[in-house]
This record gives sequence, C-alpha cells and structure tokens, in this order.
Amino acid sequence: MIQVIPGQLTDQFDTELVPLGLVVEGDPRRGDKYVFYKNACYADDGTTEQSILDGEVIMQCTRAADANAMFEGTNNASLAVIKLGAAIAISTIEFGKYGFAQVRGVCAFGRTDTAGVAEGDPLIADTNDGELDTVAAGEEHLVMGFAQKDDTTIEGEDGVELVLTNCLWGT
Repeated sequence: MIQVIPGQLTDQFDTELVPLGLVVEGDPRRGDKYVFYKNACYADDGTTEQSILDGEVIMQCTRAADANAMFEGTNNASLAVIKLGAAIAISTIEFGKYGFAQVRGVCAFGRTDTAGVAEGDPLIADTNDGELDTVAAGEEHLVMGFAQKDDTTIEGEDGVELVLTNCLWGT
C-alpha cells in the first residue's frame, strides 16, 4: 500500500515519490493526481522554463515523446495540448518537478483572468495563460467545472472557488 501524508499534497519532489498518475482520495469528494511537469510544450521564447503556479489550469501535452506524456502538464493552452483542462495545480510546481494536481471535487482556488465570474458559471481553461475563463458559444464541451462563488481576490490573485466535474485527468 502506498502512503501519502496529507501535507505532501502541496509539496513538490525531485524524484518520483509514488507512481505517476496515482490518484489520492483522502477526501471522498476530491481527487489529487501525481504529475510530472516536464514542460515539453511550453516555453515563451523557446527556452524559458516557467513554473505552473498554484491555482493554474494544467493542460496535457500532446507532443511529449516519452512514456510520462499522459501526466506531463503545461499551463499554455495555445500550444500542442488537449484543450480540455486536465487539472488545477494545488501548489506551485517548478520545471522538472513532481507534484499533485486536483482532478475532481471542490477546489478552493482556481486563477481567473477576468473579473465577472459569477456563482454557477461554467468554467474552461483560458486559451493562453493557464487561468480559468467563462464559456463562450461553442465551448460547452470544454467545461471542466463550475464556480461555487463569485470570483474575488484569493491570496492576492484573482480567483474563484469551484467544483471540478470534468477534468481530462479526472477519470
């Protein structure tokens, strides 16, 4: 049996702590998946290695060339990724590190890029910045969750509490 201490869900690791893709369900209404941030798809200028910040949407890369591709993430949906949001980063995950990302259930903090998210709004991954956005016509199939409250400032950032219902990695 694999044991993950609850405090480890917000840590990042240099080596593989548990098998990639393992979903930890400490709370029966929530699932957290163990992921690796290889950054295979994302670089602003071809060389930049940026962290995925807590609350950012993680997208699954489609160009990754190794066996870990299913659990590699980026926060830039404009590149070679599956457009349905895969998860929300629980805490910051640096390039080349392992960590946990939430794939279902109540999520206390998802970053938003615009004011105006209202309670009940369906939310999708923004097209280019790793944040959540409201749905436009024709994007209904990309909904990954619903706002639980109106957006506000959380931890100094624009954000919203949401319920993740349809993340790519949530199944």
